[in-house]
Amino acid sequence: MVDDYDNYLTSKFTPKATPYPTTVTSQTTTTPNMSNMMSPFVTNVKLDVKQYPLFNGENTQWAKFKRGVLALAATHGLDDVFDPKYVVPDVTQLAWSIFNEKNKFVYSIWISRVTSGLALSVLREFEDKKDGRGAYFKFLEIYEGKHNLEQMALLALARLNSISLQYKSPGGVPAFITKFRGALQDLKDANEPVSDAMSKSMLLSKVKDRDYSHIVDILIASSDNFEMCVTRLLDKHNMMNSGNNAPRQNNKVQRGNNKPNNNRNYNNNNRNHNNNNRSQNSNNRNNNNNRNNQSTKGKALIHS
Repeated sequence: MVDDYDNYLTSKFTPKATPYPTTVTSQTTTTPNMSNMMSPFVTNVKLDVKQYPLFNGENTQWAKFKRGVLALAATHGLDDVFDPKYVVPDVTQLAWSIFNEKNKFVYSIWISRVTSGLALSVLREFEDKKDGRGAYFKFLEIYEGKHNLEQMALLALARLNSISLQYKSPGGVPAFITKFRGALQDLKDANEPVSDAMSKSMLLSKVKDRDYSHIVDILIASSDNFEMCVTRLLDKHNMMNSGNNAPRQNNKVQRGNNKPNNNRNYNNNNRNHNNNNRSQNSNNRNNNNNRNNQSTKGKALIHS
């Protein structure tokens, strides 16, 4: 399918020789190699809109959706469609034809991956011209307006404050750091970036698992930056879950005092103690029975 698309563009943009009723000469007319003039969008990349993330139109999901789209668009050679500083070529130029094909493909991304919400209704404004670039700038106007950015920042900050690493936190340190990074990135996208020193302080304050108390105390007093603290926490996590150490379930490890095993041993000792008491009581009853039998025999002899 991509090969057919390439052939279509090549035939479309390759100038055709015009026949003239002139005398044939030894000179040969050469056709320009247009493939050298085409961008990687046409010649080198297999395009698939399904590679792009889905978007439900919610404000809180816009930043993540935008990051995913721009990352893939860069690999597909679509940067100019999303660049507000890019000057769109004149319609008489060959570059405009290539840009127009890119622009239509970007529109197909929106149609395929935007599933609901305000963003879906916005696309109707650009349906006639299949203007993917225009739709993108409209999304920016809506989702990155002052009010929406403030709301996004508040939601990201609330999510950041709710994150913590507890003894039973699912996923342990890796999941905790992933959520923490995501909240920081959302704050950055909302034009409210957090400084490295503040990020480090907030990260370490969220670690509530006592198994990490020692390393947290060391990192607080150190000059390590945020990324170095993340690395140290991950190293501690990996050390606790490798080698002779029993792997954690969620974020659990066997504590030093091993209380569950102590309780089992205590219960076993109680059972053994009770069994010994029963055996002793049984022996006492046997001794009493023997005395009673001897007494009965003695009385019988006296009467006889």
